[in-house]
Amino acid sequence: MSQRKNKLIGAWILALVICMPLSFAQVKTQLILELNVPDYVNERHIDVTGRTEQNAIVELWLNGKLVRKTTFPDGDIIFYDIALEPNTANIIVVKSFALGLSAEKQVTVVCDLVKPVLTLTELPLVTKEQKVTVSGNVSESADIEIFLGGNSVFKAENVQSFSKEVVLEEGENTLLITAVDKAGNKEEVSHTVVKDTKPPKIENLYPESGAFYYEGKAIDDVKGKTEPFADVKLYVIVTEDGKEKRELVAETKADADGYFKFEDVNFENPKKGISFSIWELGLGVGAEAGIEEVAPGEEIEEWYEQKVISVRFVVVAEDAVKHKTEKQFTIGIGTCWSGAFKFDIDVLPEYVLPTLLSPERLAEGTERISFVMNVSYVGGKPKGDWQIVDVRIDHACGRSLAQLAKEYEDDPRYEVACEMLKRVPHPHKDSNRDKTLWYVEFKNLYSEEFEELVNLKWDELRKKLRFNQLIFPLRVTIAYREKEEKVVDGKLRKVFGPVKYQTKCISVAYFVDFPVDPRDVWPDWLINDGIKFANRTVSAINKVMPYVDKTVMGVGAACIGSMLGRFAVKVIRKAVCAWES
Repeated sequence: MSQRKNKLIGAWILALVICMPLSFAQVKTQLILELNVPDYVNERHIDVTGRTEQNAIVELWLNGKLVRKTTFPDGDIIFYDIALEPNTANIIVVKSFALGLSAEKQVTVVCDLVKPVLTLTELPLVTKEQKVTVSGNVSESADIEIFLGGNSVFKAENVQSFSKEVVLEEGENTLLITAVDKAGNKEEVSHTVVKDTKPPKIENLYPESGAFYYEGKAIDDVKGKTEPFADVKLYVIVTEDGKEKRELVAETKADADGYFKFEDVNFENPKKGISFSIWELGLGVGAEAGIEEVAPGEEIEEWYEQKVISVRFVVVAEDAVKHKTEKQFTIGIGTCWSGAFKFDIDVLPEYVLPTLLSPERLAEGTERISFVMNVSYVGGKPKGDWQIVDVRIDHACGRSLAQLAKEYEDDPRYEVACEMLKRVPHPHKDSNRDKTLWYVEFKNLYSEEFEELVNLKWDELRKKLRFNQLIFPLRVTIAYREKEEKVVDGKLRKVFGPVKYQTKCISVAYFVDFPVDPRDVWPDWLINDGIKFANRTVSAINKVMPYVDKTVMGVGAACIGSMLGRFAVKVIRKAVCAWES
């Protein structure tokens, strides 16, 4: 029985040995082989990954060449850093061998390292339209996206051309167009379109309308702010044959911030052939003709008034879409020199008083200044053939004391002096008999600036005034007459003609008596070490003074004693001599 059982067990084992390979062969008819490889890449090197049978031998072929061969025990395929041929299609074949079987897979990978070329139709830099059409072409199929101000406004996939109307906002509009090909290469083009439906503004124009300049000094910059990169032109308005017209003076372009400037514009002679000189307009020498004769001592008040010519200028700003804006301003040009210049006017420096102005008296309103002015005739006629009728002295601060000339603005030496002249617009004056020597005095000068001295703000005021100086600009007008040959009662005689006028501007300067800080003039070693040395010396003197006092008292007593002894001896000697004789 036991022998029969063993035979049955052996038969079963033999059957299993014979049948198992046949059963297994029927199940494994093919190997597992999976690959994870992209169709398009924008890199030269890639990793090839996948899955196959455990312990399979795997080969990787690239473009018909075996490049890798290895075994993956766990069945996970990974080939690192496979170098592809650039800008072409690469054929990758992976072969797997296991259990007497084989498997093969082929994929095509396009290695595209070139960005797509994105070409846009021409877009305007500036437009007044509400919309703009963004269109263009791509060198290869790509995904297109358009952004406006960071927001996506259009998308298209796998196209080679596109077109889209984009609604613009007022001001700058930044368009960004991107193209991404199948390999992930990205190309982008940015363009800024300025939507301008409003005319440009002209702001912060300098000089302001009504600004005043004296003739000969009417030169300044014209500047302001408008739209960035706008064309800016400066015109002067002239009159010809009773009609006004504009003459171009200069032109420029505003910068990226909108600022523009015309440098050194001569308002008196803005352009060759155009002059607004008071002389050429008949208010200078030529104005002498036609003046009525007046008796000596009489004045024609209007001739003492400052004559001002108004010159009109226009600034025109034009932006890129031809919107225009203009702004007009007027410049006043006053006369400070007119007449035939028959007289020299000189201020005698030795008689300019006081030598130094007192800040305390200026703060109180009790300061006074004076000077002596010499008027010399240089007209060529002999003495007796000319006569000074009168001399008038006015301020020459500007159009008025409230509106200074531009050259005096922001200069405290003139600003503070002109502020003082508001209280005393006309000085006290006196002259010799010929009226060629004049004593001029301004009394009770006062300035609020010097009230700061109460708070001892010396440094601030000194810095503000610069050079510790005040300058008083004055306009001197001389009314005079000259003898002319005329027929009187049938005879040719020399008689005084009409009153003529000459105007000239002068400046009288005074220094202010500011206290001197010794730290500004003494050396540091004297201020620091000198005071210490002086203190030590004083202390030493104080210690020895009691002994000196005692010594002085003793010496004094000895001196008095010796004098008394000498006197006593002298008396005794005289008495003895008298007794013996």
